[in-house]
Amino acid sequence: MYSSSYVRKSVGMMVTATTSSYKRIRVRIPWKRYFWKASVCEENRSIVLRRQSSGEILQFPSAWLRDNCQCSECFSASLHSRIIPLAKFTARILPSAIECFKEEDGRTSVSVNWPDKHRSVYTLEWLKKNNFDEDDQNARLRDDFKFDKITWNANNFAQIIRRFSFETLLQNDNELLNWLVTLKEKGIAIIERAGQDEHLIEELSRRVGFIKRTTYGKLFRVEADEHSTNAAYRSTPLELHVDLPYYEYCPSFVILHYVVQSANQNEGENHLVDGFELCKQMKNYDSEMYDALVNTIVEWTDISQHDQQQMHHIHRAPVICLDSEGSVVRLNFSQHQRDSRLNTSVEQANRWYDAMNWFIHLALLQKNLVKLKMQQGDMLTFDNLRVLHGRGAFTSKRCLIGGYLDADIVDSKIRVLRTKLKSS
Repeated sequence: MYSSSYVRKSVGMMVTATTSSYKRIRVRIPWKRYFWKASVCEENRSIVLRRQSSGEILQFPSAWLRDNCQCSECFSASLHSRIIPLAKFTARILPSAIECFKEEDGRTSVSVNWPDKHRSVYTLEWLKKNNFDEDDQNARLRDDFKFDKITWNANNFAQIIRRFSFETLLQNDNELLNWLVTLKEKGIAIIERAGQDEHLIEELSRRVGFIKRTTYGKLFRVEADEHSTNAAYRSTPLELHVDLPYYEYCPSFVILHYVVQSANQNEGENHLVDGFELCKQMKNYDSEMYDALVNTIVEWTDISQHDQQQMHHIHRAPVICLDSEGSVVRLNFSQHQRDSRLNTSVEQANRWYDAMNWFIHLALLQKNLVKLKMQQGDMLTFDNLRVLHGRGAFTSKRCLIGGYLDADIVDSKIRVLRTKLKSS
């Protein structure tokens, strides 16, 4: 079918590509080694590109191609955004012609003519980068959005914990990226030798983006105050919890700077539990108990006063929050901030209490509970939606400065750093 004379005509020749199930279209044939056969499948309103030499197939919805036209009328390079007016967009659309050709710079591109006389051109490189192959889509999700979750317990904590130098994080983009990815994957990391300046969290946060302001301001200072309405500000033992579960938009990452650490050896140690590891253990042990913590809505509340402002927060959510794929994405857990109201049946309430009792039992097991005494001047950073944290009692002076980072800001910085370091 493809004679030498046929190939020699290269870019200048037009042929018809058709099968019984495909719409008849006109396709321009480039050099043989760049030859891609194009067809339109009316049944699922898509365009199919097939490389003759290898059999590689790329398939794209017609509406998606029209929606993502890269010409200056449809897409603004400076805005990094499509600018097609919504009123002019038609979802049920098929091309009138497709042209595969070789650019002057040697790249292969695909030109599509639409019924409204508009012409779109897509480089093969761009099409491959955004193709609909499931494996490629999952790879893109891993690069841009998803991170492997590496769970831990008391037995392997010493092996998984990573330590970073404060000064290096301020100066080295590679190390900054490693720290942020560690927080996403393991949910915890230690920053050493920061010093005792109380504004160092702000300096570090500027390397990432900016601090998340909460009820307690940009930063919060934790010292013993026996009259405080917040249990964290007292010197008595602090139960395992996550911060601010009564926030719908709960802070994602915590930075705790140990400006002054308790001088007594066994006082003020941190208690840490990987909540995602607990969820795995609980689901494997008793899936019905796990489901009770997933499906029962709890009210998380905070009635307090800060800087002469009265606060009354309420957030309704289960202990274990899942995404659309069934993966755990957030834990809500705080004995002090769980409201008395439980808007469910008596039977479901009993199942929930049984499940909570077992969840707490797992958290306090020696194999799961990490006890860590931080050094003065160091910082503990962790995922607040994942890591249950508490503290032992203390009697000597102890002062922490704390701040929060949102996952949106952390994720954004990871993408920026990856792009920057890849191009450098």
